[in-house]
Amino acid sequence: MRKLLLVLLLALAACGQAPTPLEVTNVYPPDGYHGFTKSDDISIEFNRPISLDSFVTAYRSTSDGLRPEEIAFSLQDGGRKLVIHPAHPLLYSPNEDYLYYGFELGSEMRGLNGERLSAPLEVSFTTMRTLTTSLLCESALDGSATQTTVENDGVALFVGDNVYDAPVRSFLAFAWPEQSDGVIAAQLRLPLAAAQNSPMADLGPLYIEPVDLGEALEVSDFSASALADPLSEDGSGWAGGNVASYDVGDWAQQAWEDGRPRLDLRLRFATESDGDGVADALAFFAREAEDTQGAGSLPTLELTYYGP
Repeated sequence: MRKLLLVLLLALAACGQAPTPLEVTNVYPPDGYHGFTKSDDISIEFNRPISLDSFVTAYRSTSDGLRPEEIAFSLQDGGRKLVIHPAHPLLYSPNEDYLYYGFELGSEMRGLNGERLSAPLEVSFTTMRTLTTSLLCESALDGSATQTTVENDGVALFVGDNVYDAPVRSFLAFAWPEQSDGVIAAQLRLPLAAAQNSPMADLGPLYIEPVDLGEALEVSDFSASALADPLSEDGSGWAGGNVASYDVGDWAQQAWEDGRPRLDLRLRFATESDGDGVADALAFFAREAEDTQGAGSLPTLELTYYGP
């Protein structure tokens, strides 16, 4: 009899205990996040399965693209993970200002067995911004090459021919900024360090063309196929000073769309040797010269892109 009474008391105590509340265990993007992309989904993870009907009631947003009628949603992980997919990609900021989005889950949110949400959830985040930066060459990939040799640890890049009448080509490589999500525009800035003899007259014009250098600068890159028709420089680009500029936005956008990690460029002359036994070449400072010459004296890529 006593044992039966004890069992009944325990059962009554258990019935009186409050159920474990519904809790959010993880959110993407978290509150205050910068850099949500057009391919991202919002995800909310809970400590127990949720009621989807209660989510419809509890979800609120006044942000364009996140209003209840502008999203689709689904459950994963046995009902413990809610995925919210905007029907249309969220807009990016057209400038450096942050463009904010937000949503909340109210107290109406319930677990599958009626568990109450322990605290309302409010999340504010931003998408990508339109940013501009100056990129220097990758020191491991900028350099010069002949048909048999590669030099990529010096302070200068050469394009033209050498005293043995061997053609010399130069290479530049500009890696995308971390967390970038698209290229908008790109301008190559090419300061001329020096000219040896008369390369423009004897070998010109100078051609600039996109290539794919792969993981390292190699001899084979000398003759690798160009990825587009070259830009042509007859010397007038340096007529007003020692810096010439070129619009390479189309090449940069294509490199991004192709999934390449950089914009790689090759410089060569239309006539690569005049056979006179005299070196005719243009010289540009390599990345290794940054400490002695300053970044302003080096080739740079002025890149406009989407970033956080």
